[in-house]
Amino acid sequence: MSAISTSREPLALERESELRELAGALLAFVRPKVAYADLLIERVRKAEYQRLPGGRELVKPYAARGAMTVRLVDAKGRALDASFGLRPFAELRPGLEEALSSLWLQEERPGFGLAEVPNRDRVRYGLKGEVDPSSPDLTASFDALAREVAALDEGLSASSGLAVETELWCYAQVEEKLVQDTEGLVKTQTLPQTFLQLLARAKDPRSGRLTQQRTRLGDIRAISWLFEGGPGGGLRADFREKIGGAGRAAVGLQRARALSSEELGRLTHLVLAPSAMVFVHEAEGHNFEADLIKEGQSGLFTPDGAPRAKPFGAPVVDVWDGPALRPDGSFAEGEGFGSHFIDDEGVEVKPVRLVERGEIVAKLHDRETAHHFREAPNGRGFSELGQRRLVRMTNTYLHPAAGAPWLDGLERLCEGIAFGVYLEGSMGGAVSKEGMSTTVQLGRVIRDGRLTDELLLPGNLTVRALGSLKGIEAFAGPLRCDDPGFCGKGQMKTVTDGGPLTRLRKTEDVTLGF
Repeated sequence: MSAISTSREPLALERESELRELAGALLAFVRPKVAYADLLIERVRKAEYQRLPGGRELVKPYAARGAMTVRLVDAKGRALDASFGLRPFAELRPGLEEALSSLWLQEERPGFGLAEVPNRDRVRYGLKGEVDPSSPDLTASFDALAREVAALDEGLSASSGLAVETELWCYAQVEEKLVQDTEGLVKTQTLPQTFLQLLARAKDPRSGRLTQQRTRLGDIRAISWLFEGGPGGGLRADFREKIGGAGRAAVGLQRARALSSEELGRLTHLVLAPSAMVFVHEAEGHNFEADLIKEGQSGLFTPDGAPRAKPFGAPVVDVWDGPALRPDGSFAEGEGFGSHFIDDEGVEVKPVRLVERGEIVAKLHDRETAHHFREAPNGRGFSELGQRRLVRMTNTYLHPAAGAPWLDGLERLCEGIAFGVYLEGSMGGAVSKEGMSTTVQLGRVIRDGRLTDELLLPGNLTVRALGSLKGIEAFAGPLRCDDPGFCGKGQMKTVTDGGPLTRLRKTEDVTLGF
């Protein structure tokens, strides 16, 4: 991973002088007509590869997209967001005049305001990493990845007697953004990103039964991150193991079963792998987004910002959003697929402890909600290529509270469980402010304190937001926040969720069905 820039030396954006000239002209035009204005310019350069069923390949060697969001605010609190393409100012001027006319037709909002951007003097943020459409390394990376996945499929097909085939989607991109305002703020960020998704399918040629397993990798790193010393060195061993594990799990599901009604009645505990913790994002994280709180759409807060439950969770658990913690307790800045150094308002993205020892202690804010609740902004205002900035999560995860039981491994975590299940992976589901349900990809039975080899079919994990953390008892293994995904809240945002291995009691708030 490239070193994080901590100096004022530029991590220059592509076409930066042109973009800053455009931003300056636009802000100079609106400055006499409004009390405040800011803008966000986003550009993404991307290369993409897909391996489809039957081995057909699709390659998009290069694509570039860009957009600009302009926020206009007048002295009476009227505010308006307008979206523009990246075109010369002369072509944008008629649209700006129309936006100003629309601003003056908005309803007055006397209490509207935007919290100040901290650390206004720092300009440059980001990591080095380029998507070069002419780079042989990028093409070689896609080819090497496809070859290794095909070889894993071939070996597993031969050893299992099943037809194993893996669909593959991989992209590498660089996202750049520029934030400026009428008060002299200028901030830039350049951020590489690599994402890999595999869907392994195993088919029994005799019965026709089909089972599948999905796995994902992603981080804010260049595509070389996937390989040992570049594409010629092959996939990193830990990634090869994870990718191969998806195929082996798909094969194993051929002999999996569901729990009976009688067994579900005896079930006392669930042990969750980090990959099964999507509920931390869906059932918990969204309820901490302050725009939803303000609108009365949070299941954890009243509209005035007061927590609905005290305590909210067990005293052994914290919940964080932001860069993941290292084993020594320090923050690993910049790690995690959902990470940014600044948000799309120019506010530095800070780690936020949302829950401490089971008590709700914070919210996620953009500048508008921070002003509304009279709290500090923490860098959670994000948009997607020209859309309005909203409050969004980054990497949301469970963490043991100070003094909580944090054991050595999965075997220790299973001790004392008479009958339970260990769960891995998730495949989406239904979400509301009250909670969520998701399809868990794979399970194993825990009997008499031991993890068995009895595999379970995908089941339905249902979680209620208000009570889901009350049954947490202990944790084990390292904190992992490396299950990447995309959150839709009217627009897409890269995110992750996770934590250490986590043991919790089965309660009316956390249930499993088949």
